[in-house]
Amino acid sequence: MVAKQIRREISDMLITDNVLQFAVLPEASLGADAYLSSLTTITDVEITGDLQVAKVYVSVFGDERGKEVALAGLKAKAKYVRGQLGRRMKLRLTPEIRFIEDESFERGSRSHITNECGHEVCNGFMIVFYY
Repeated sequence: MVAKQIRREISDMLITDNVLQFAVLPEASLGADAYLSSLTTITDVEITGDLQVAKVYVSVFGDERGKEVALAGLKAKAKYVRGQLGRRMKLRLTPEIRFIEDESFERGSRSHITNECGHEVCNGFMIVFYY
């Protein structure tokens, strides 16, 4: 229950909070289009039994540099996010926030393409995956 609420609140903050938006996409403060540059999604939240730590799994669609910048920005703003969650959710104890990269969507999309094609060549294109 608490994990779902934290996921909802952080997802909302990614959309509405300028501080978090600029942390994920610093170019947005210079006028870049945030919707075309990268896509950051909160995929899951796990909370320890004592509610001390929340592991927030984040998926970033974009190039490698964009992923690194977005994750570094989120990690740098973890205390800010914790403070905002405390105000929004009115918890007695707000858990420490740890952002973790979630690559499950990328792995899933790669396996989906491989399963769909069934071999190395799909519709005339050679598909090469590096694991």
